[in-house]
Amino acid sequence: SQAQARETVGQMTSLKQDIINSVHSLKNSLEGGTSARSNFSEISEVKLQLEMLQDSVFTAISSPSTVAMPSYPECPYCMEELLPPAKIIQCLSGHLICETCHAKPAISDCPSCHQQFCGRNRGLETFLQKFKDG
Repeated sequence: SQAQARETVGQMTSLKQDIINSVHSLKNSLEGGTSARSNFSEISEVKLQLEMLQDSVFTAISSPSTVAMPSYPECPYCMEELLPPAKIIQCLSGHLICETCHAKPAISDCPSCHQQFCGRNRGLETFLQKFKDG
């Protein structure tokens, strides 16, 4: 998903910055004439960070991208999906509501825009049925 991709990119960017900082620190240590033990420790740290970055890249590349399935429209009153064979009612502005909610005495106009209802949206009902059937 996009959220996972953003998270992975953020982690890789952070690891990349850590590696750059470690390389700069190692370079400064080498120029400053610090001990071999200290240099070895810093080299080991850079190697570990590179391995972590490599693992992140391999994970990002190998994980299958998930394709979001399109969702059905929802009734704004009951929040149920308008799944076939639902009868879908439409207002003058094109907002949708399920037949069950439309039949409630408390609902006399569109809950979204307060326009009157003009009838069923048979075209959408047919489309959703074909979509469901594949």
